[in-house]
Amino acid sequence: MSVMVSLNAKHCDLLRSMQQLALEIGVGCVDALKVPAHTSLQACNNDLERWLITGNDLADKAAKSANAARPAEVWTLWDHMAEQLCTQRAQADLIRAHIVAVAKLWQDVPIMQPRASTHSCPGRFVSVASSPL
Repeated sequence: MSVMVSLNAKHCDLLRSMQQLALEIGVGCVDALKVPAHTSLQACNNDLERWLITGNDLADKAAKSANAARPAEVWTLWDHMAEQLCTQRAQADLIRAHIVAVAKLWQDVPIMQPRASTHSCPGRFVSVASSPL
């Protein structure tokens, strides 16, 4: 069974890569399983579940180890990015609040219709003097 992955779904890039690989290998040859995180081996009912939980735990430990080994420059960059993200979110919140306030104000103000003109407005004509050659 094929499930479309939304472009804005969580981890869509990873899921789309997995779908592409499954298509290349053969959809009937691939099973993708969601392994619950932080599950104890005592909760497992069979060897497959124990193997999946053990592998998931080892992948978590490897990811934590790789994260801890990042150089300080990465964390400095991360801090700056996170600070900018917070600033941009705060600015976006202010902009949305302003837009909502303006919309509410417009709801309370009667719409003025333009009055019909009582006189005609002739167009402007500019005379251009010809210059001698």
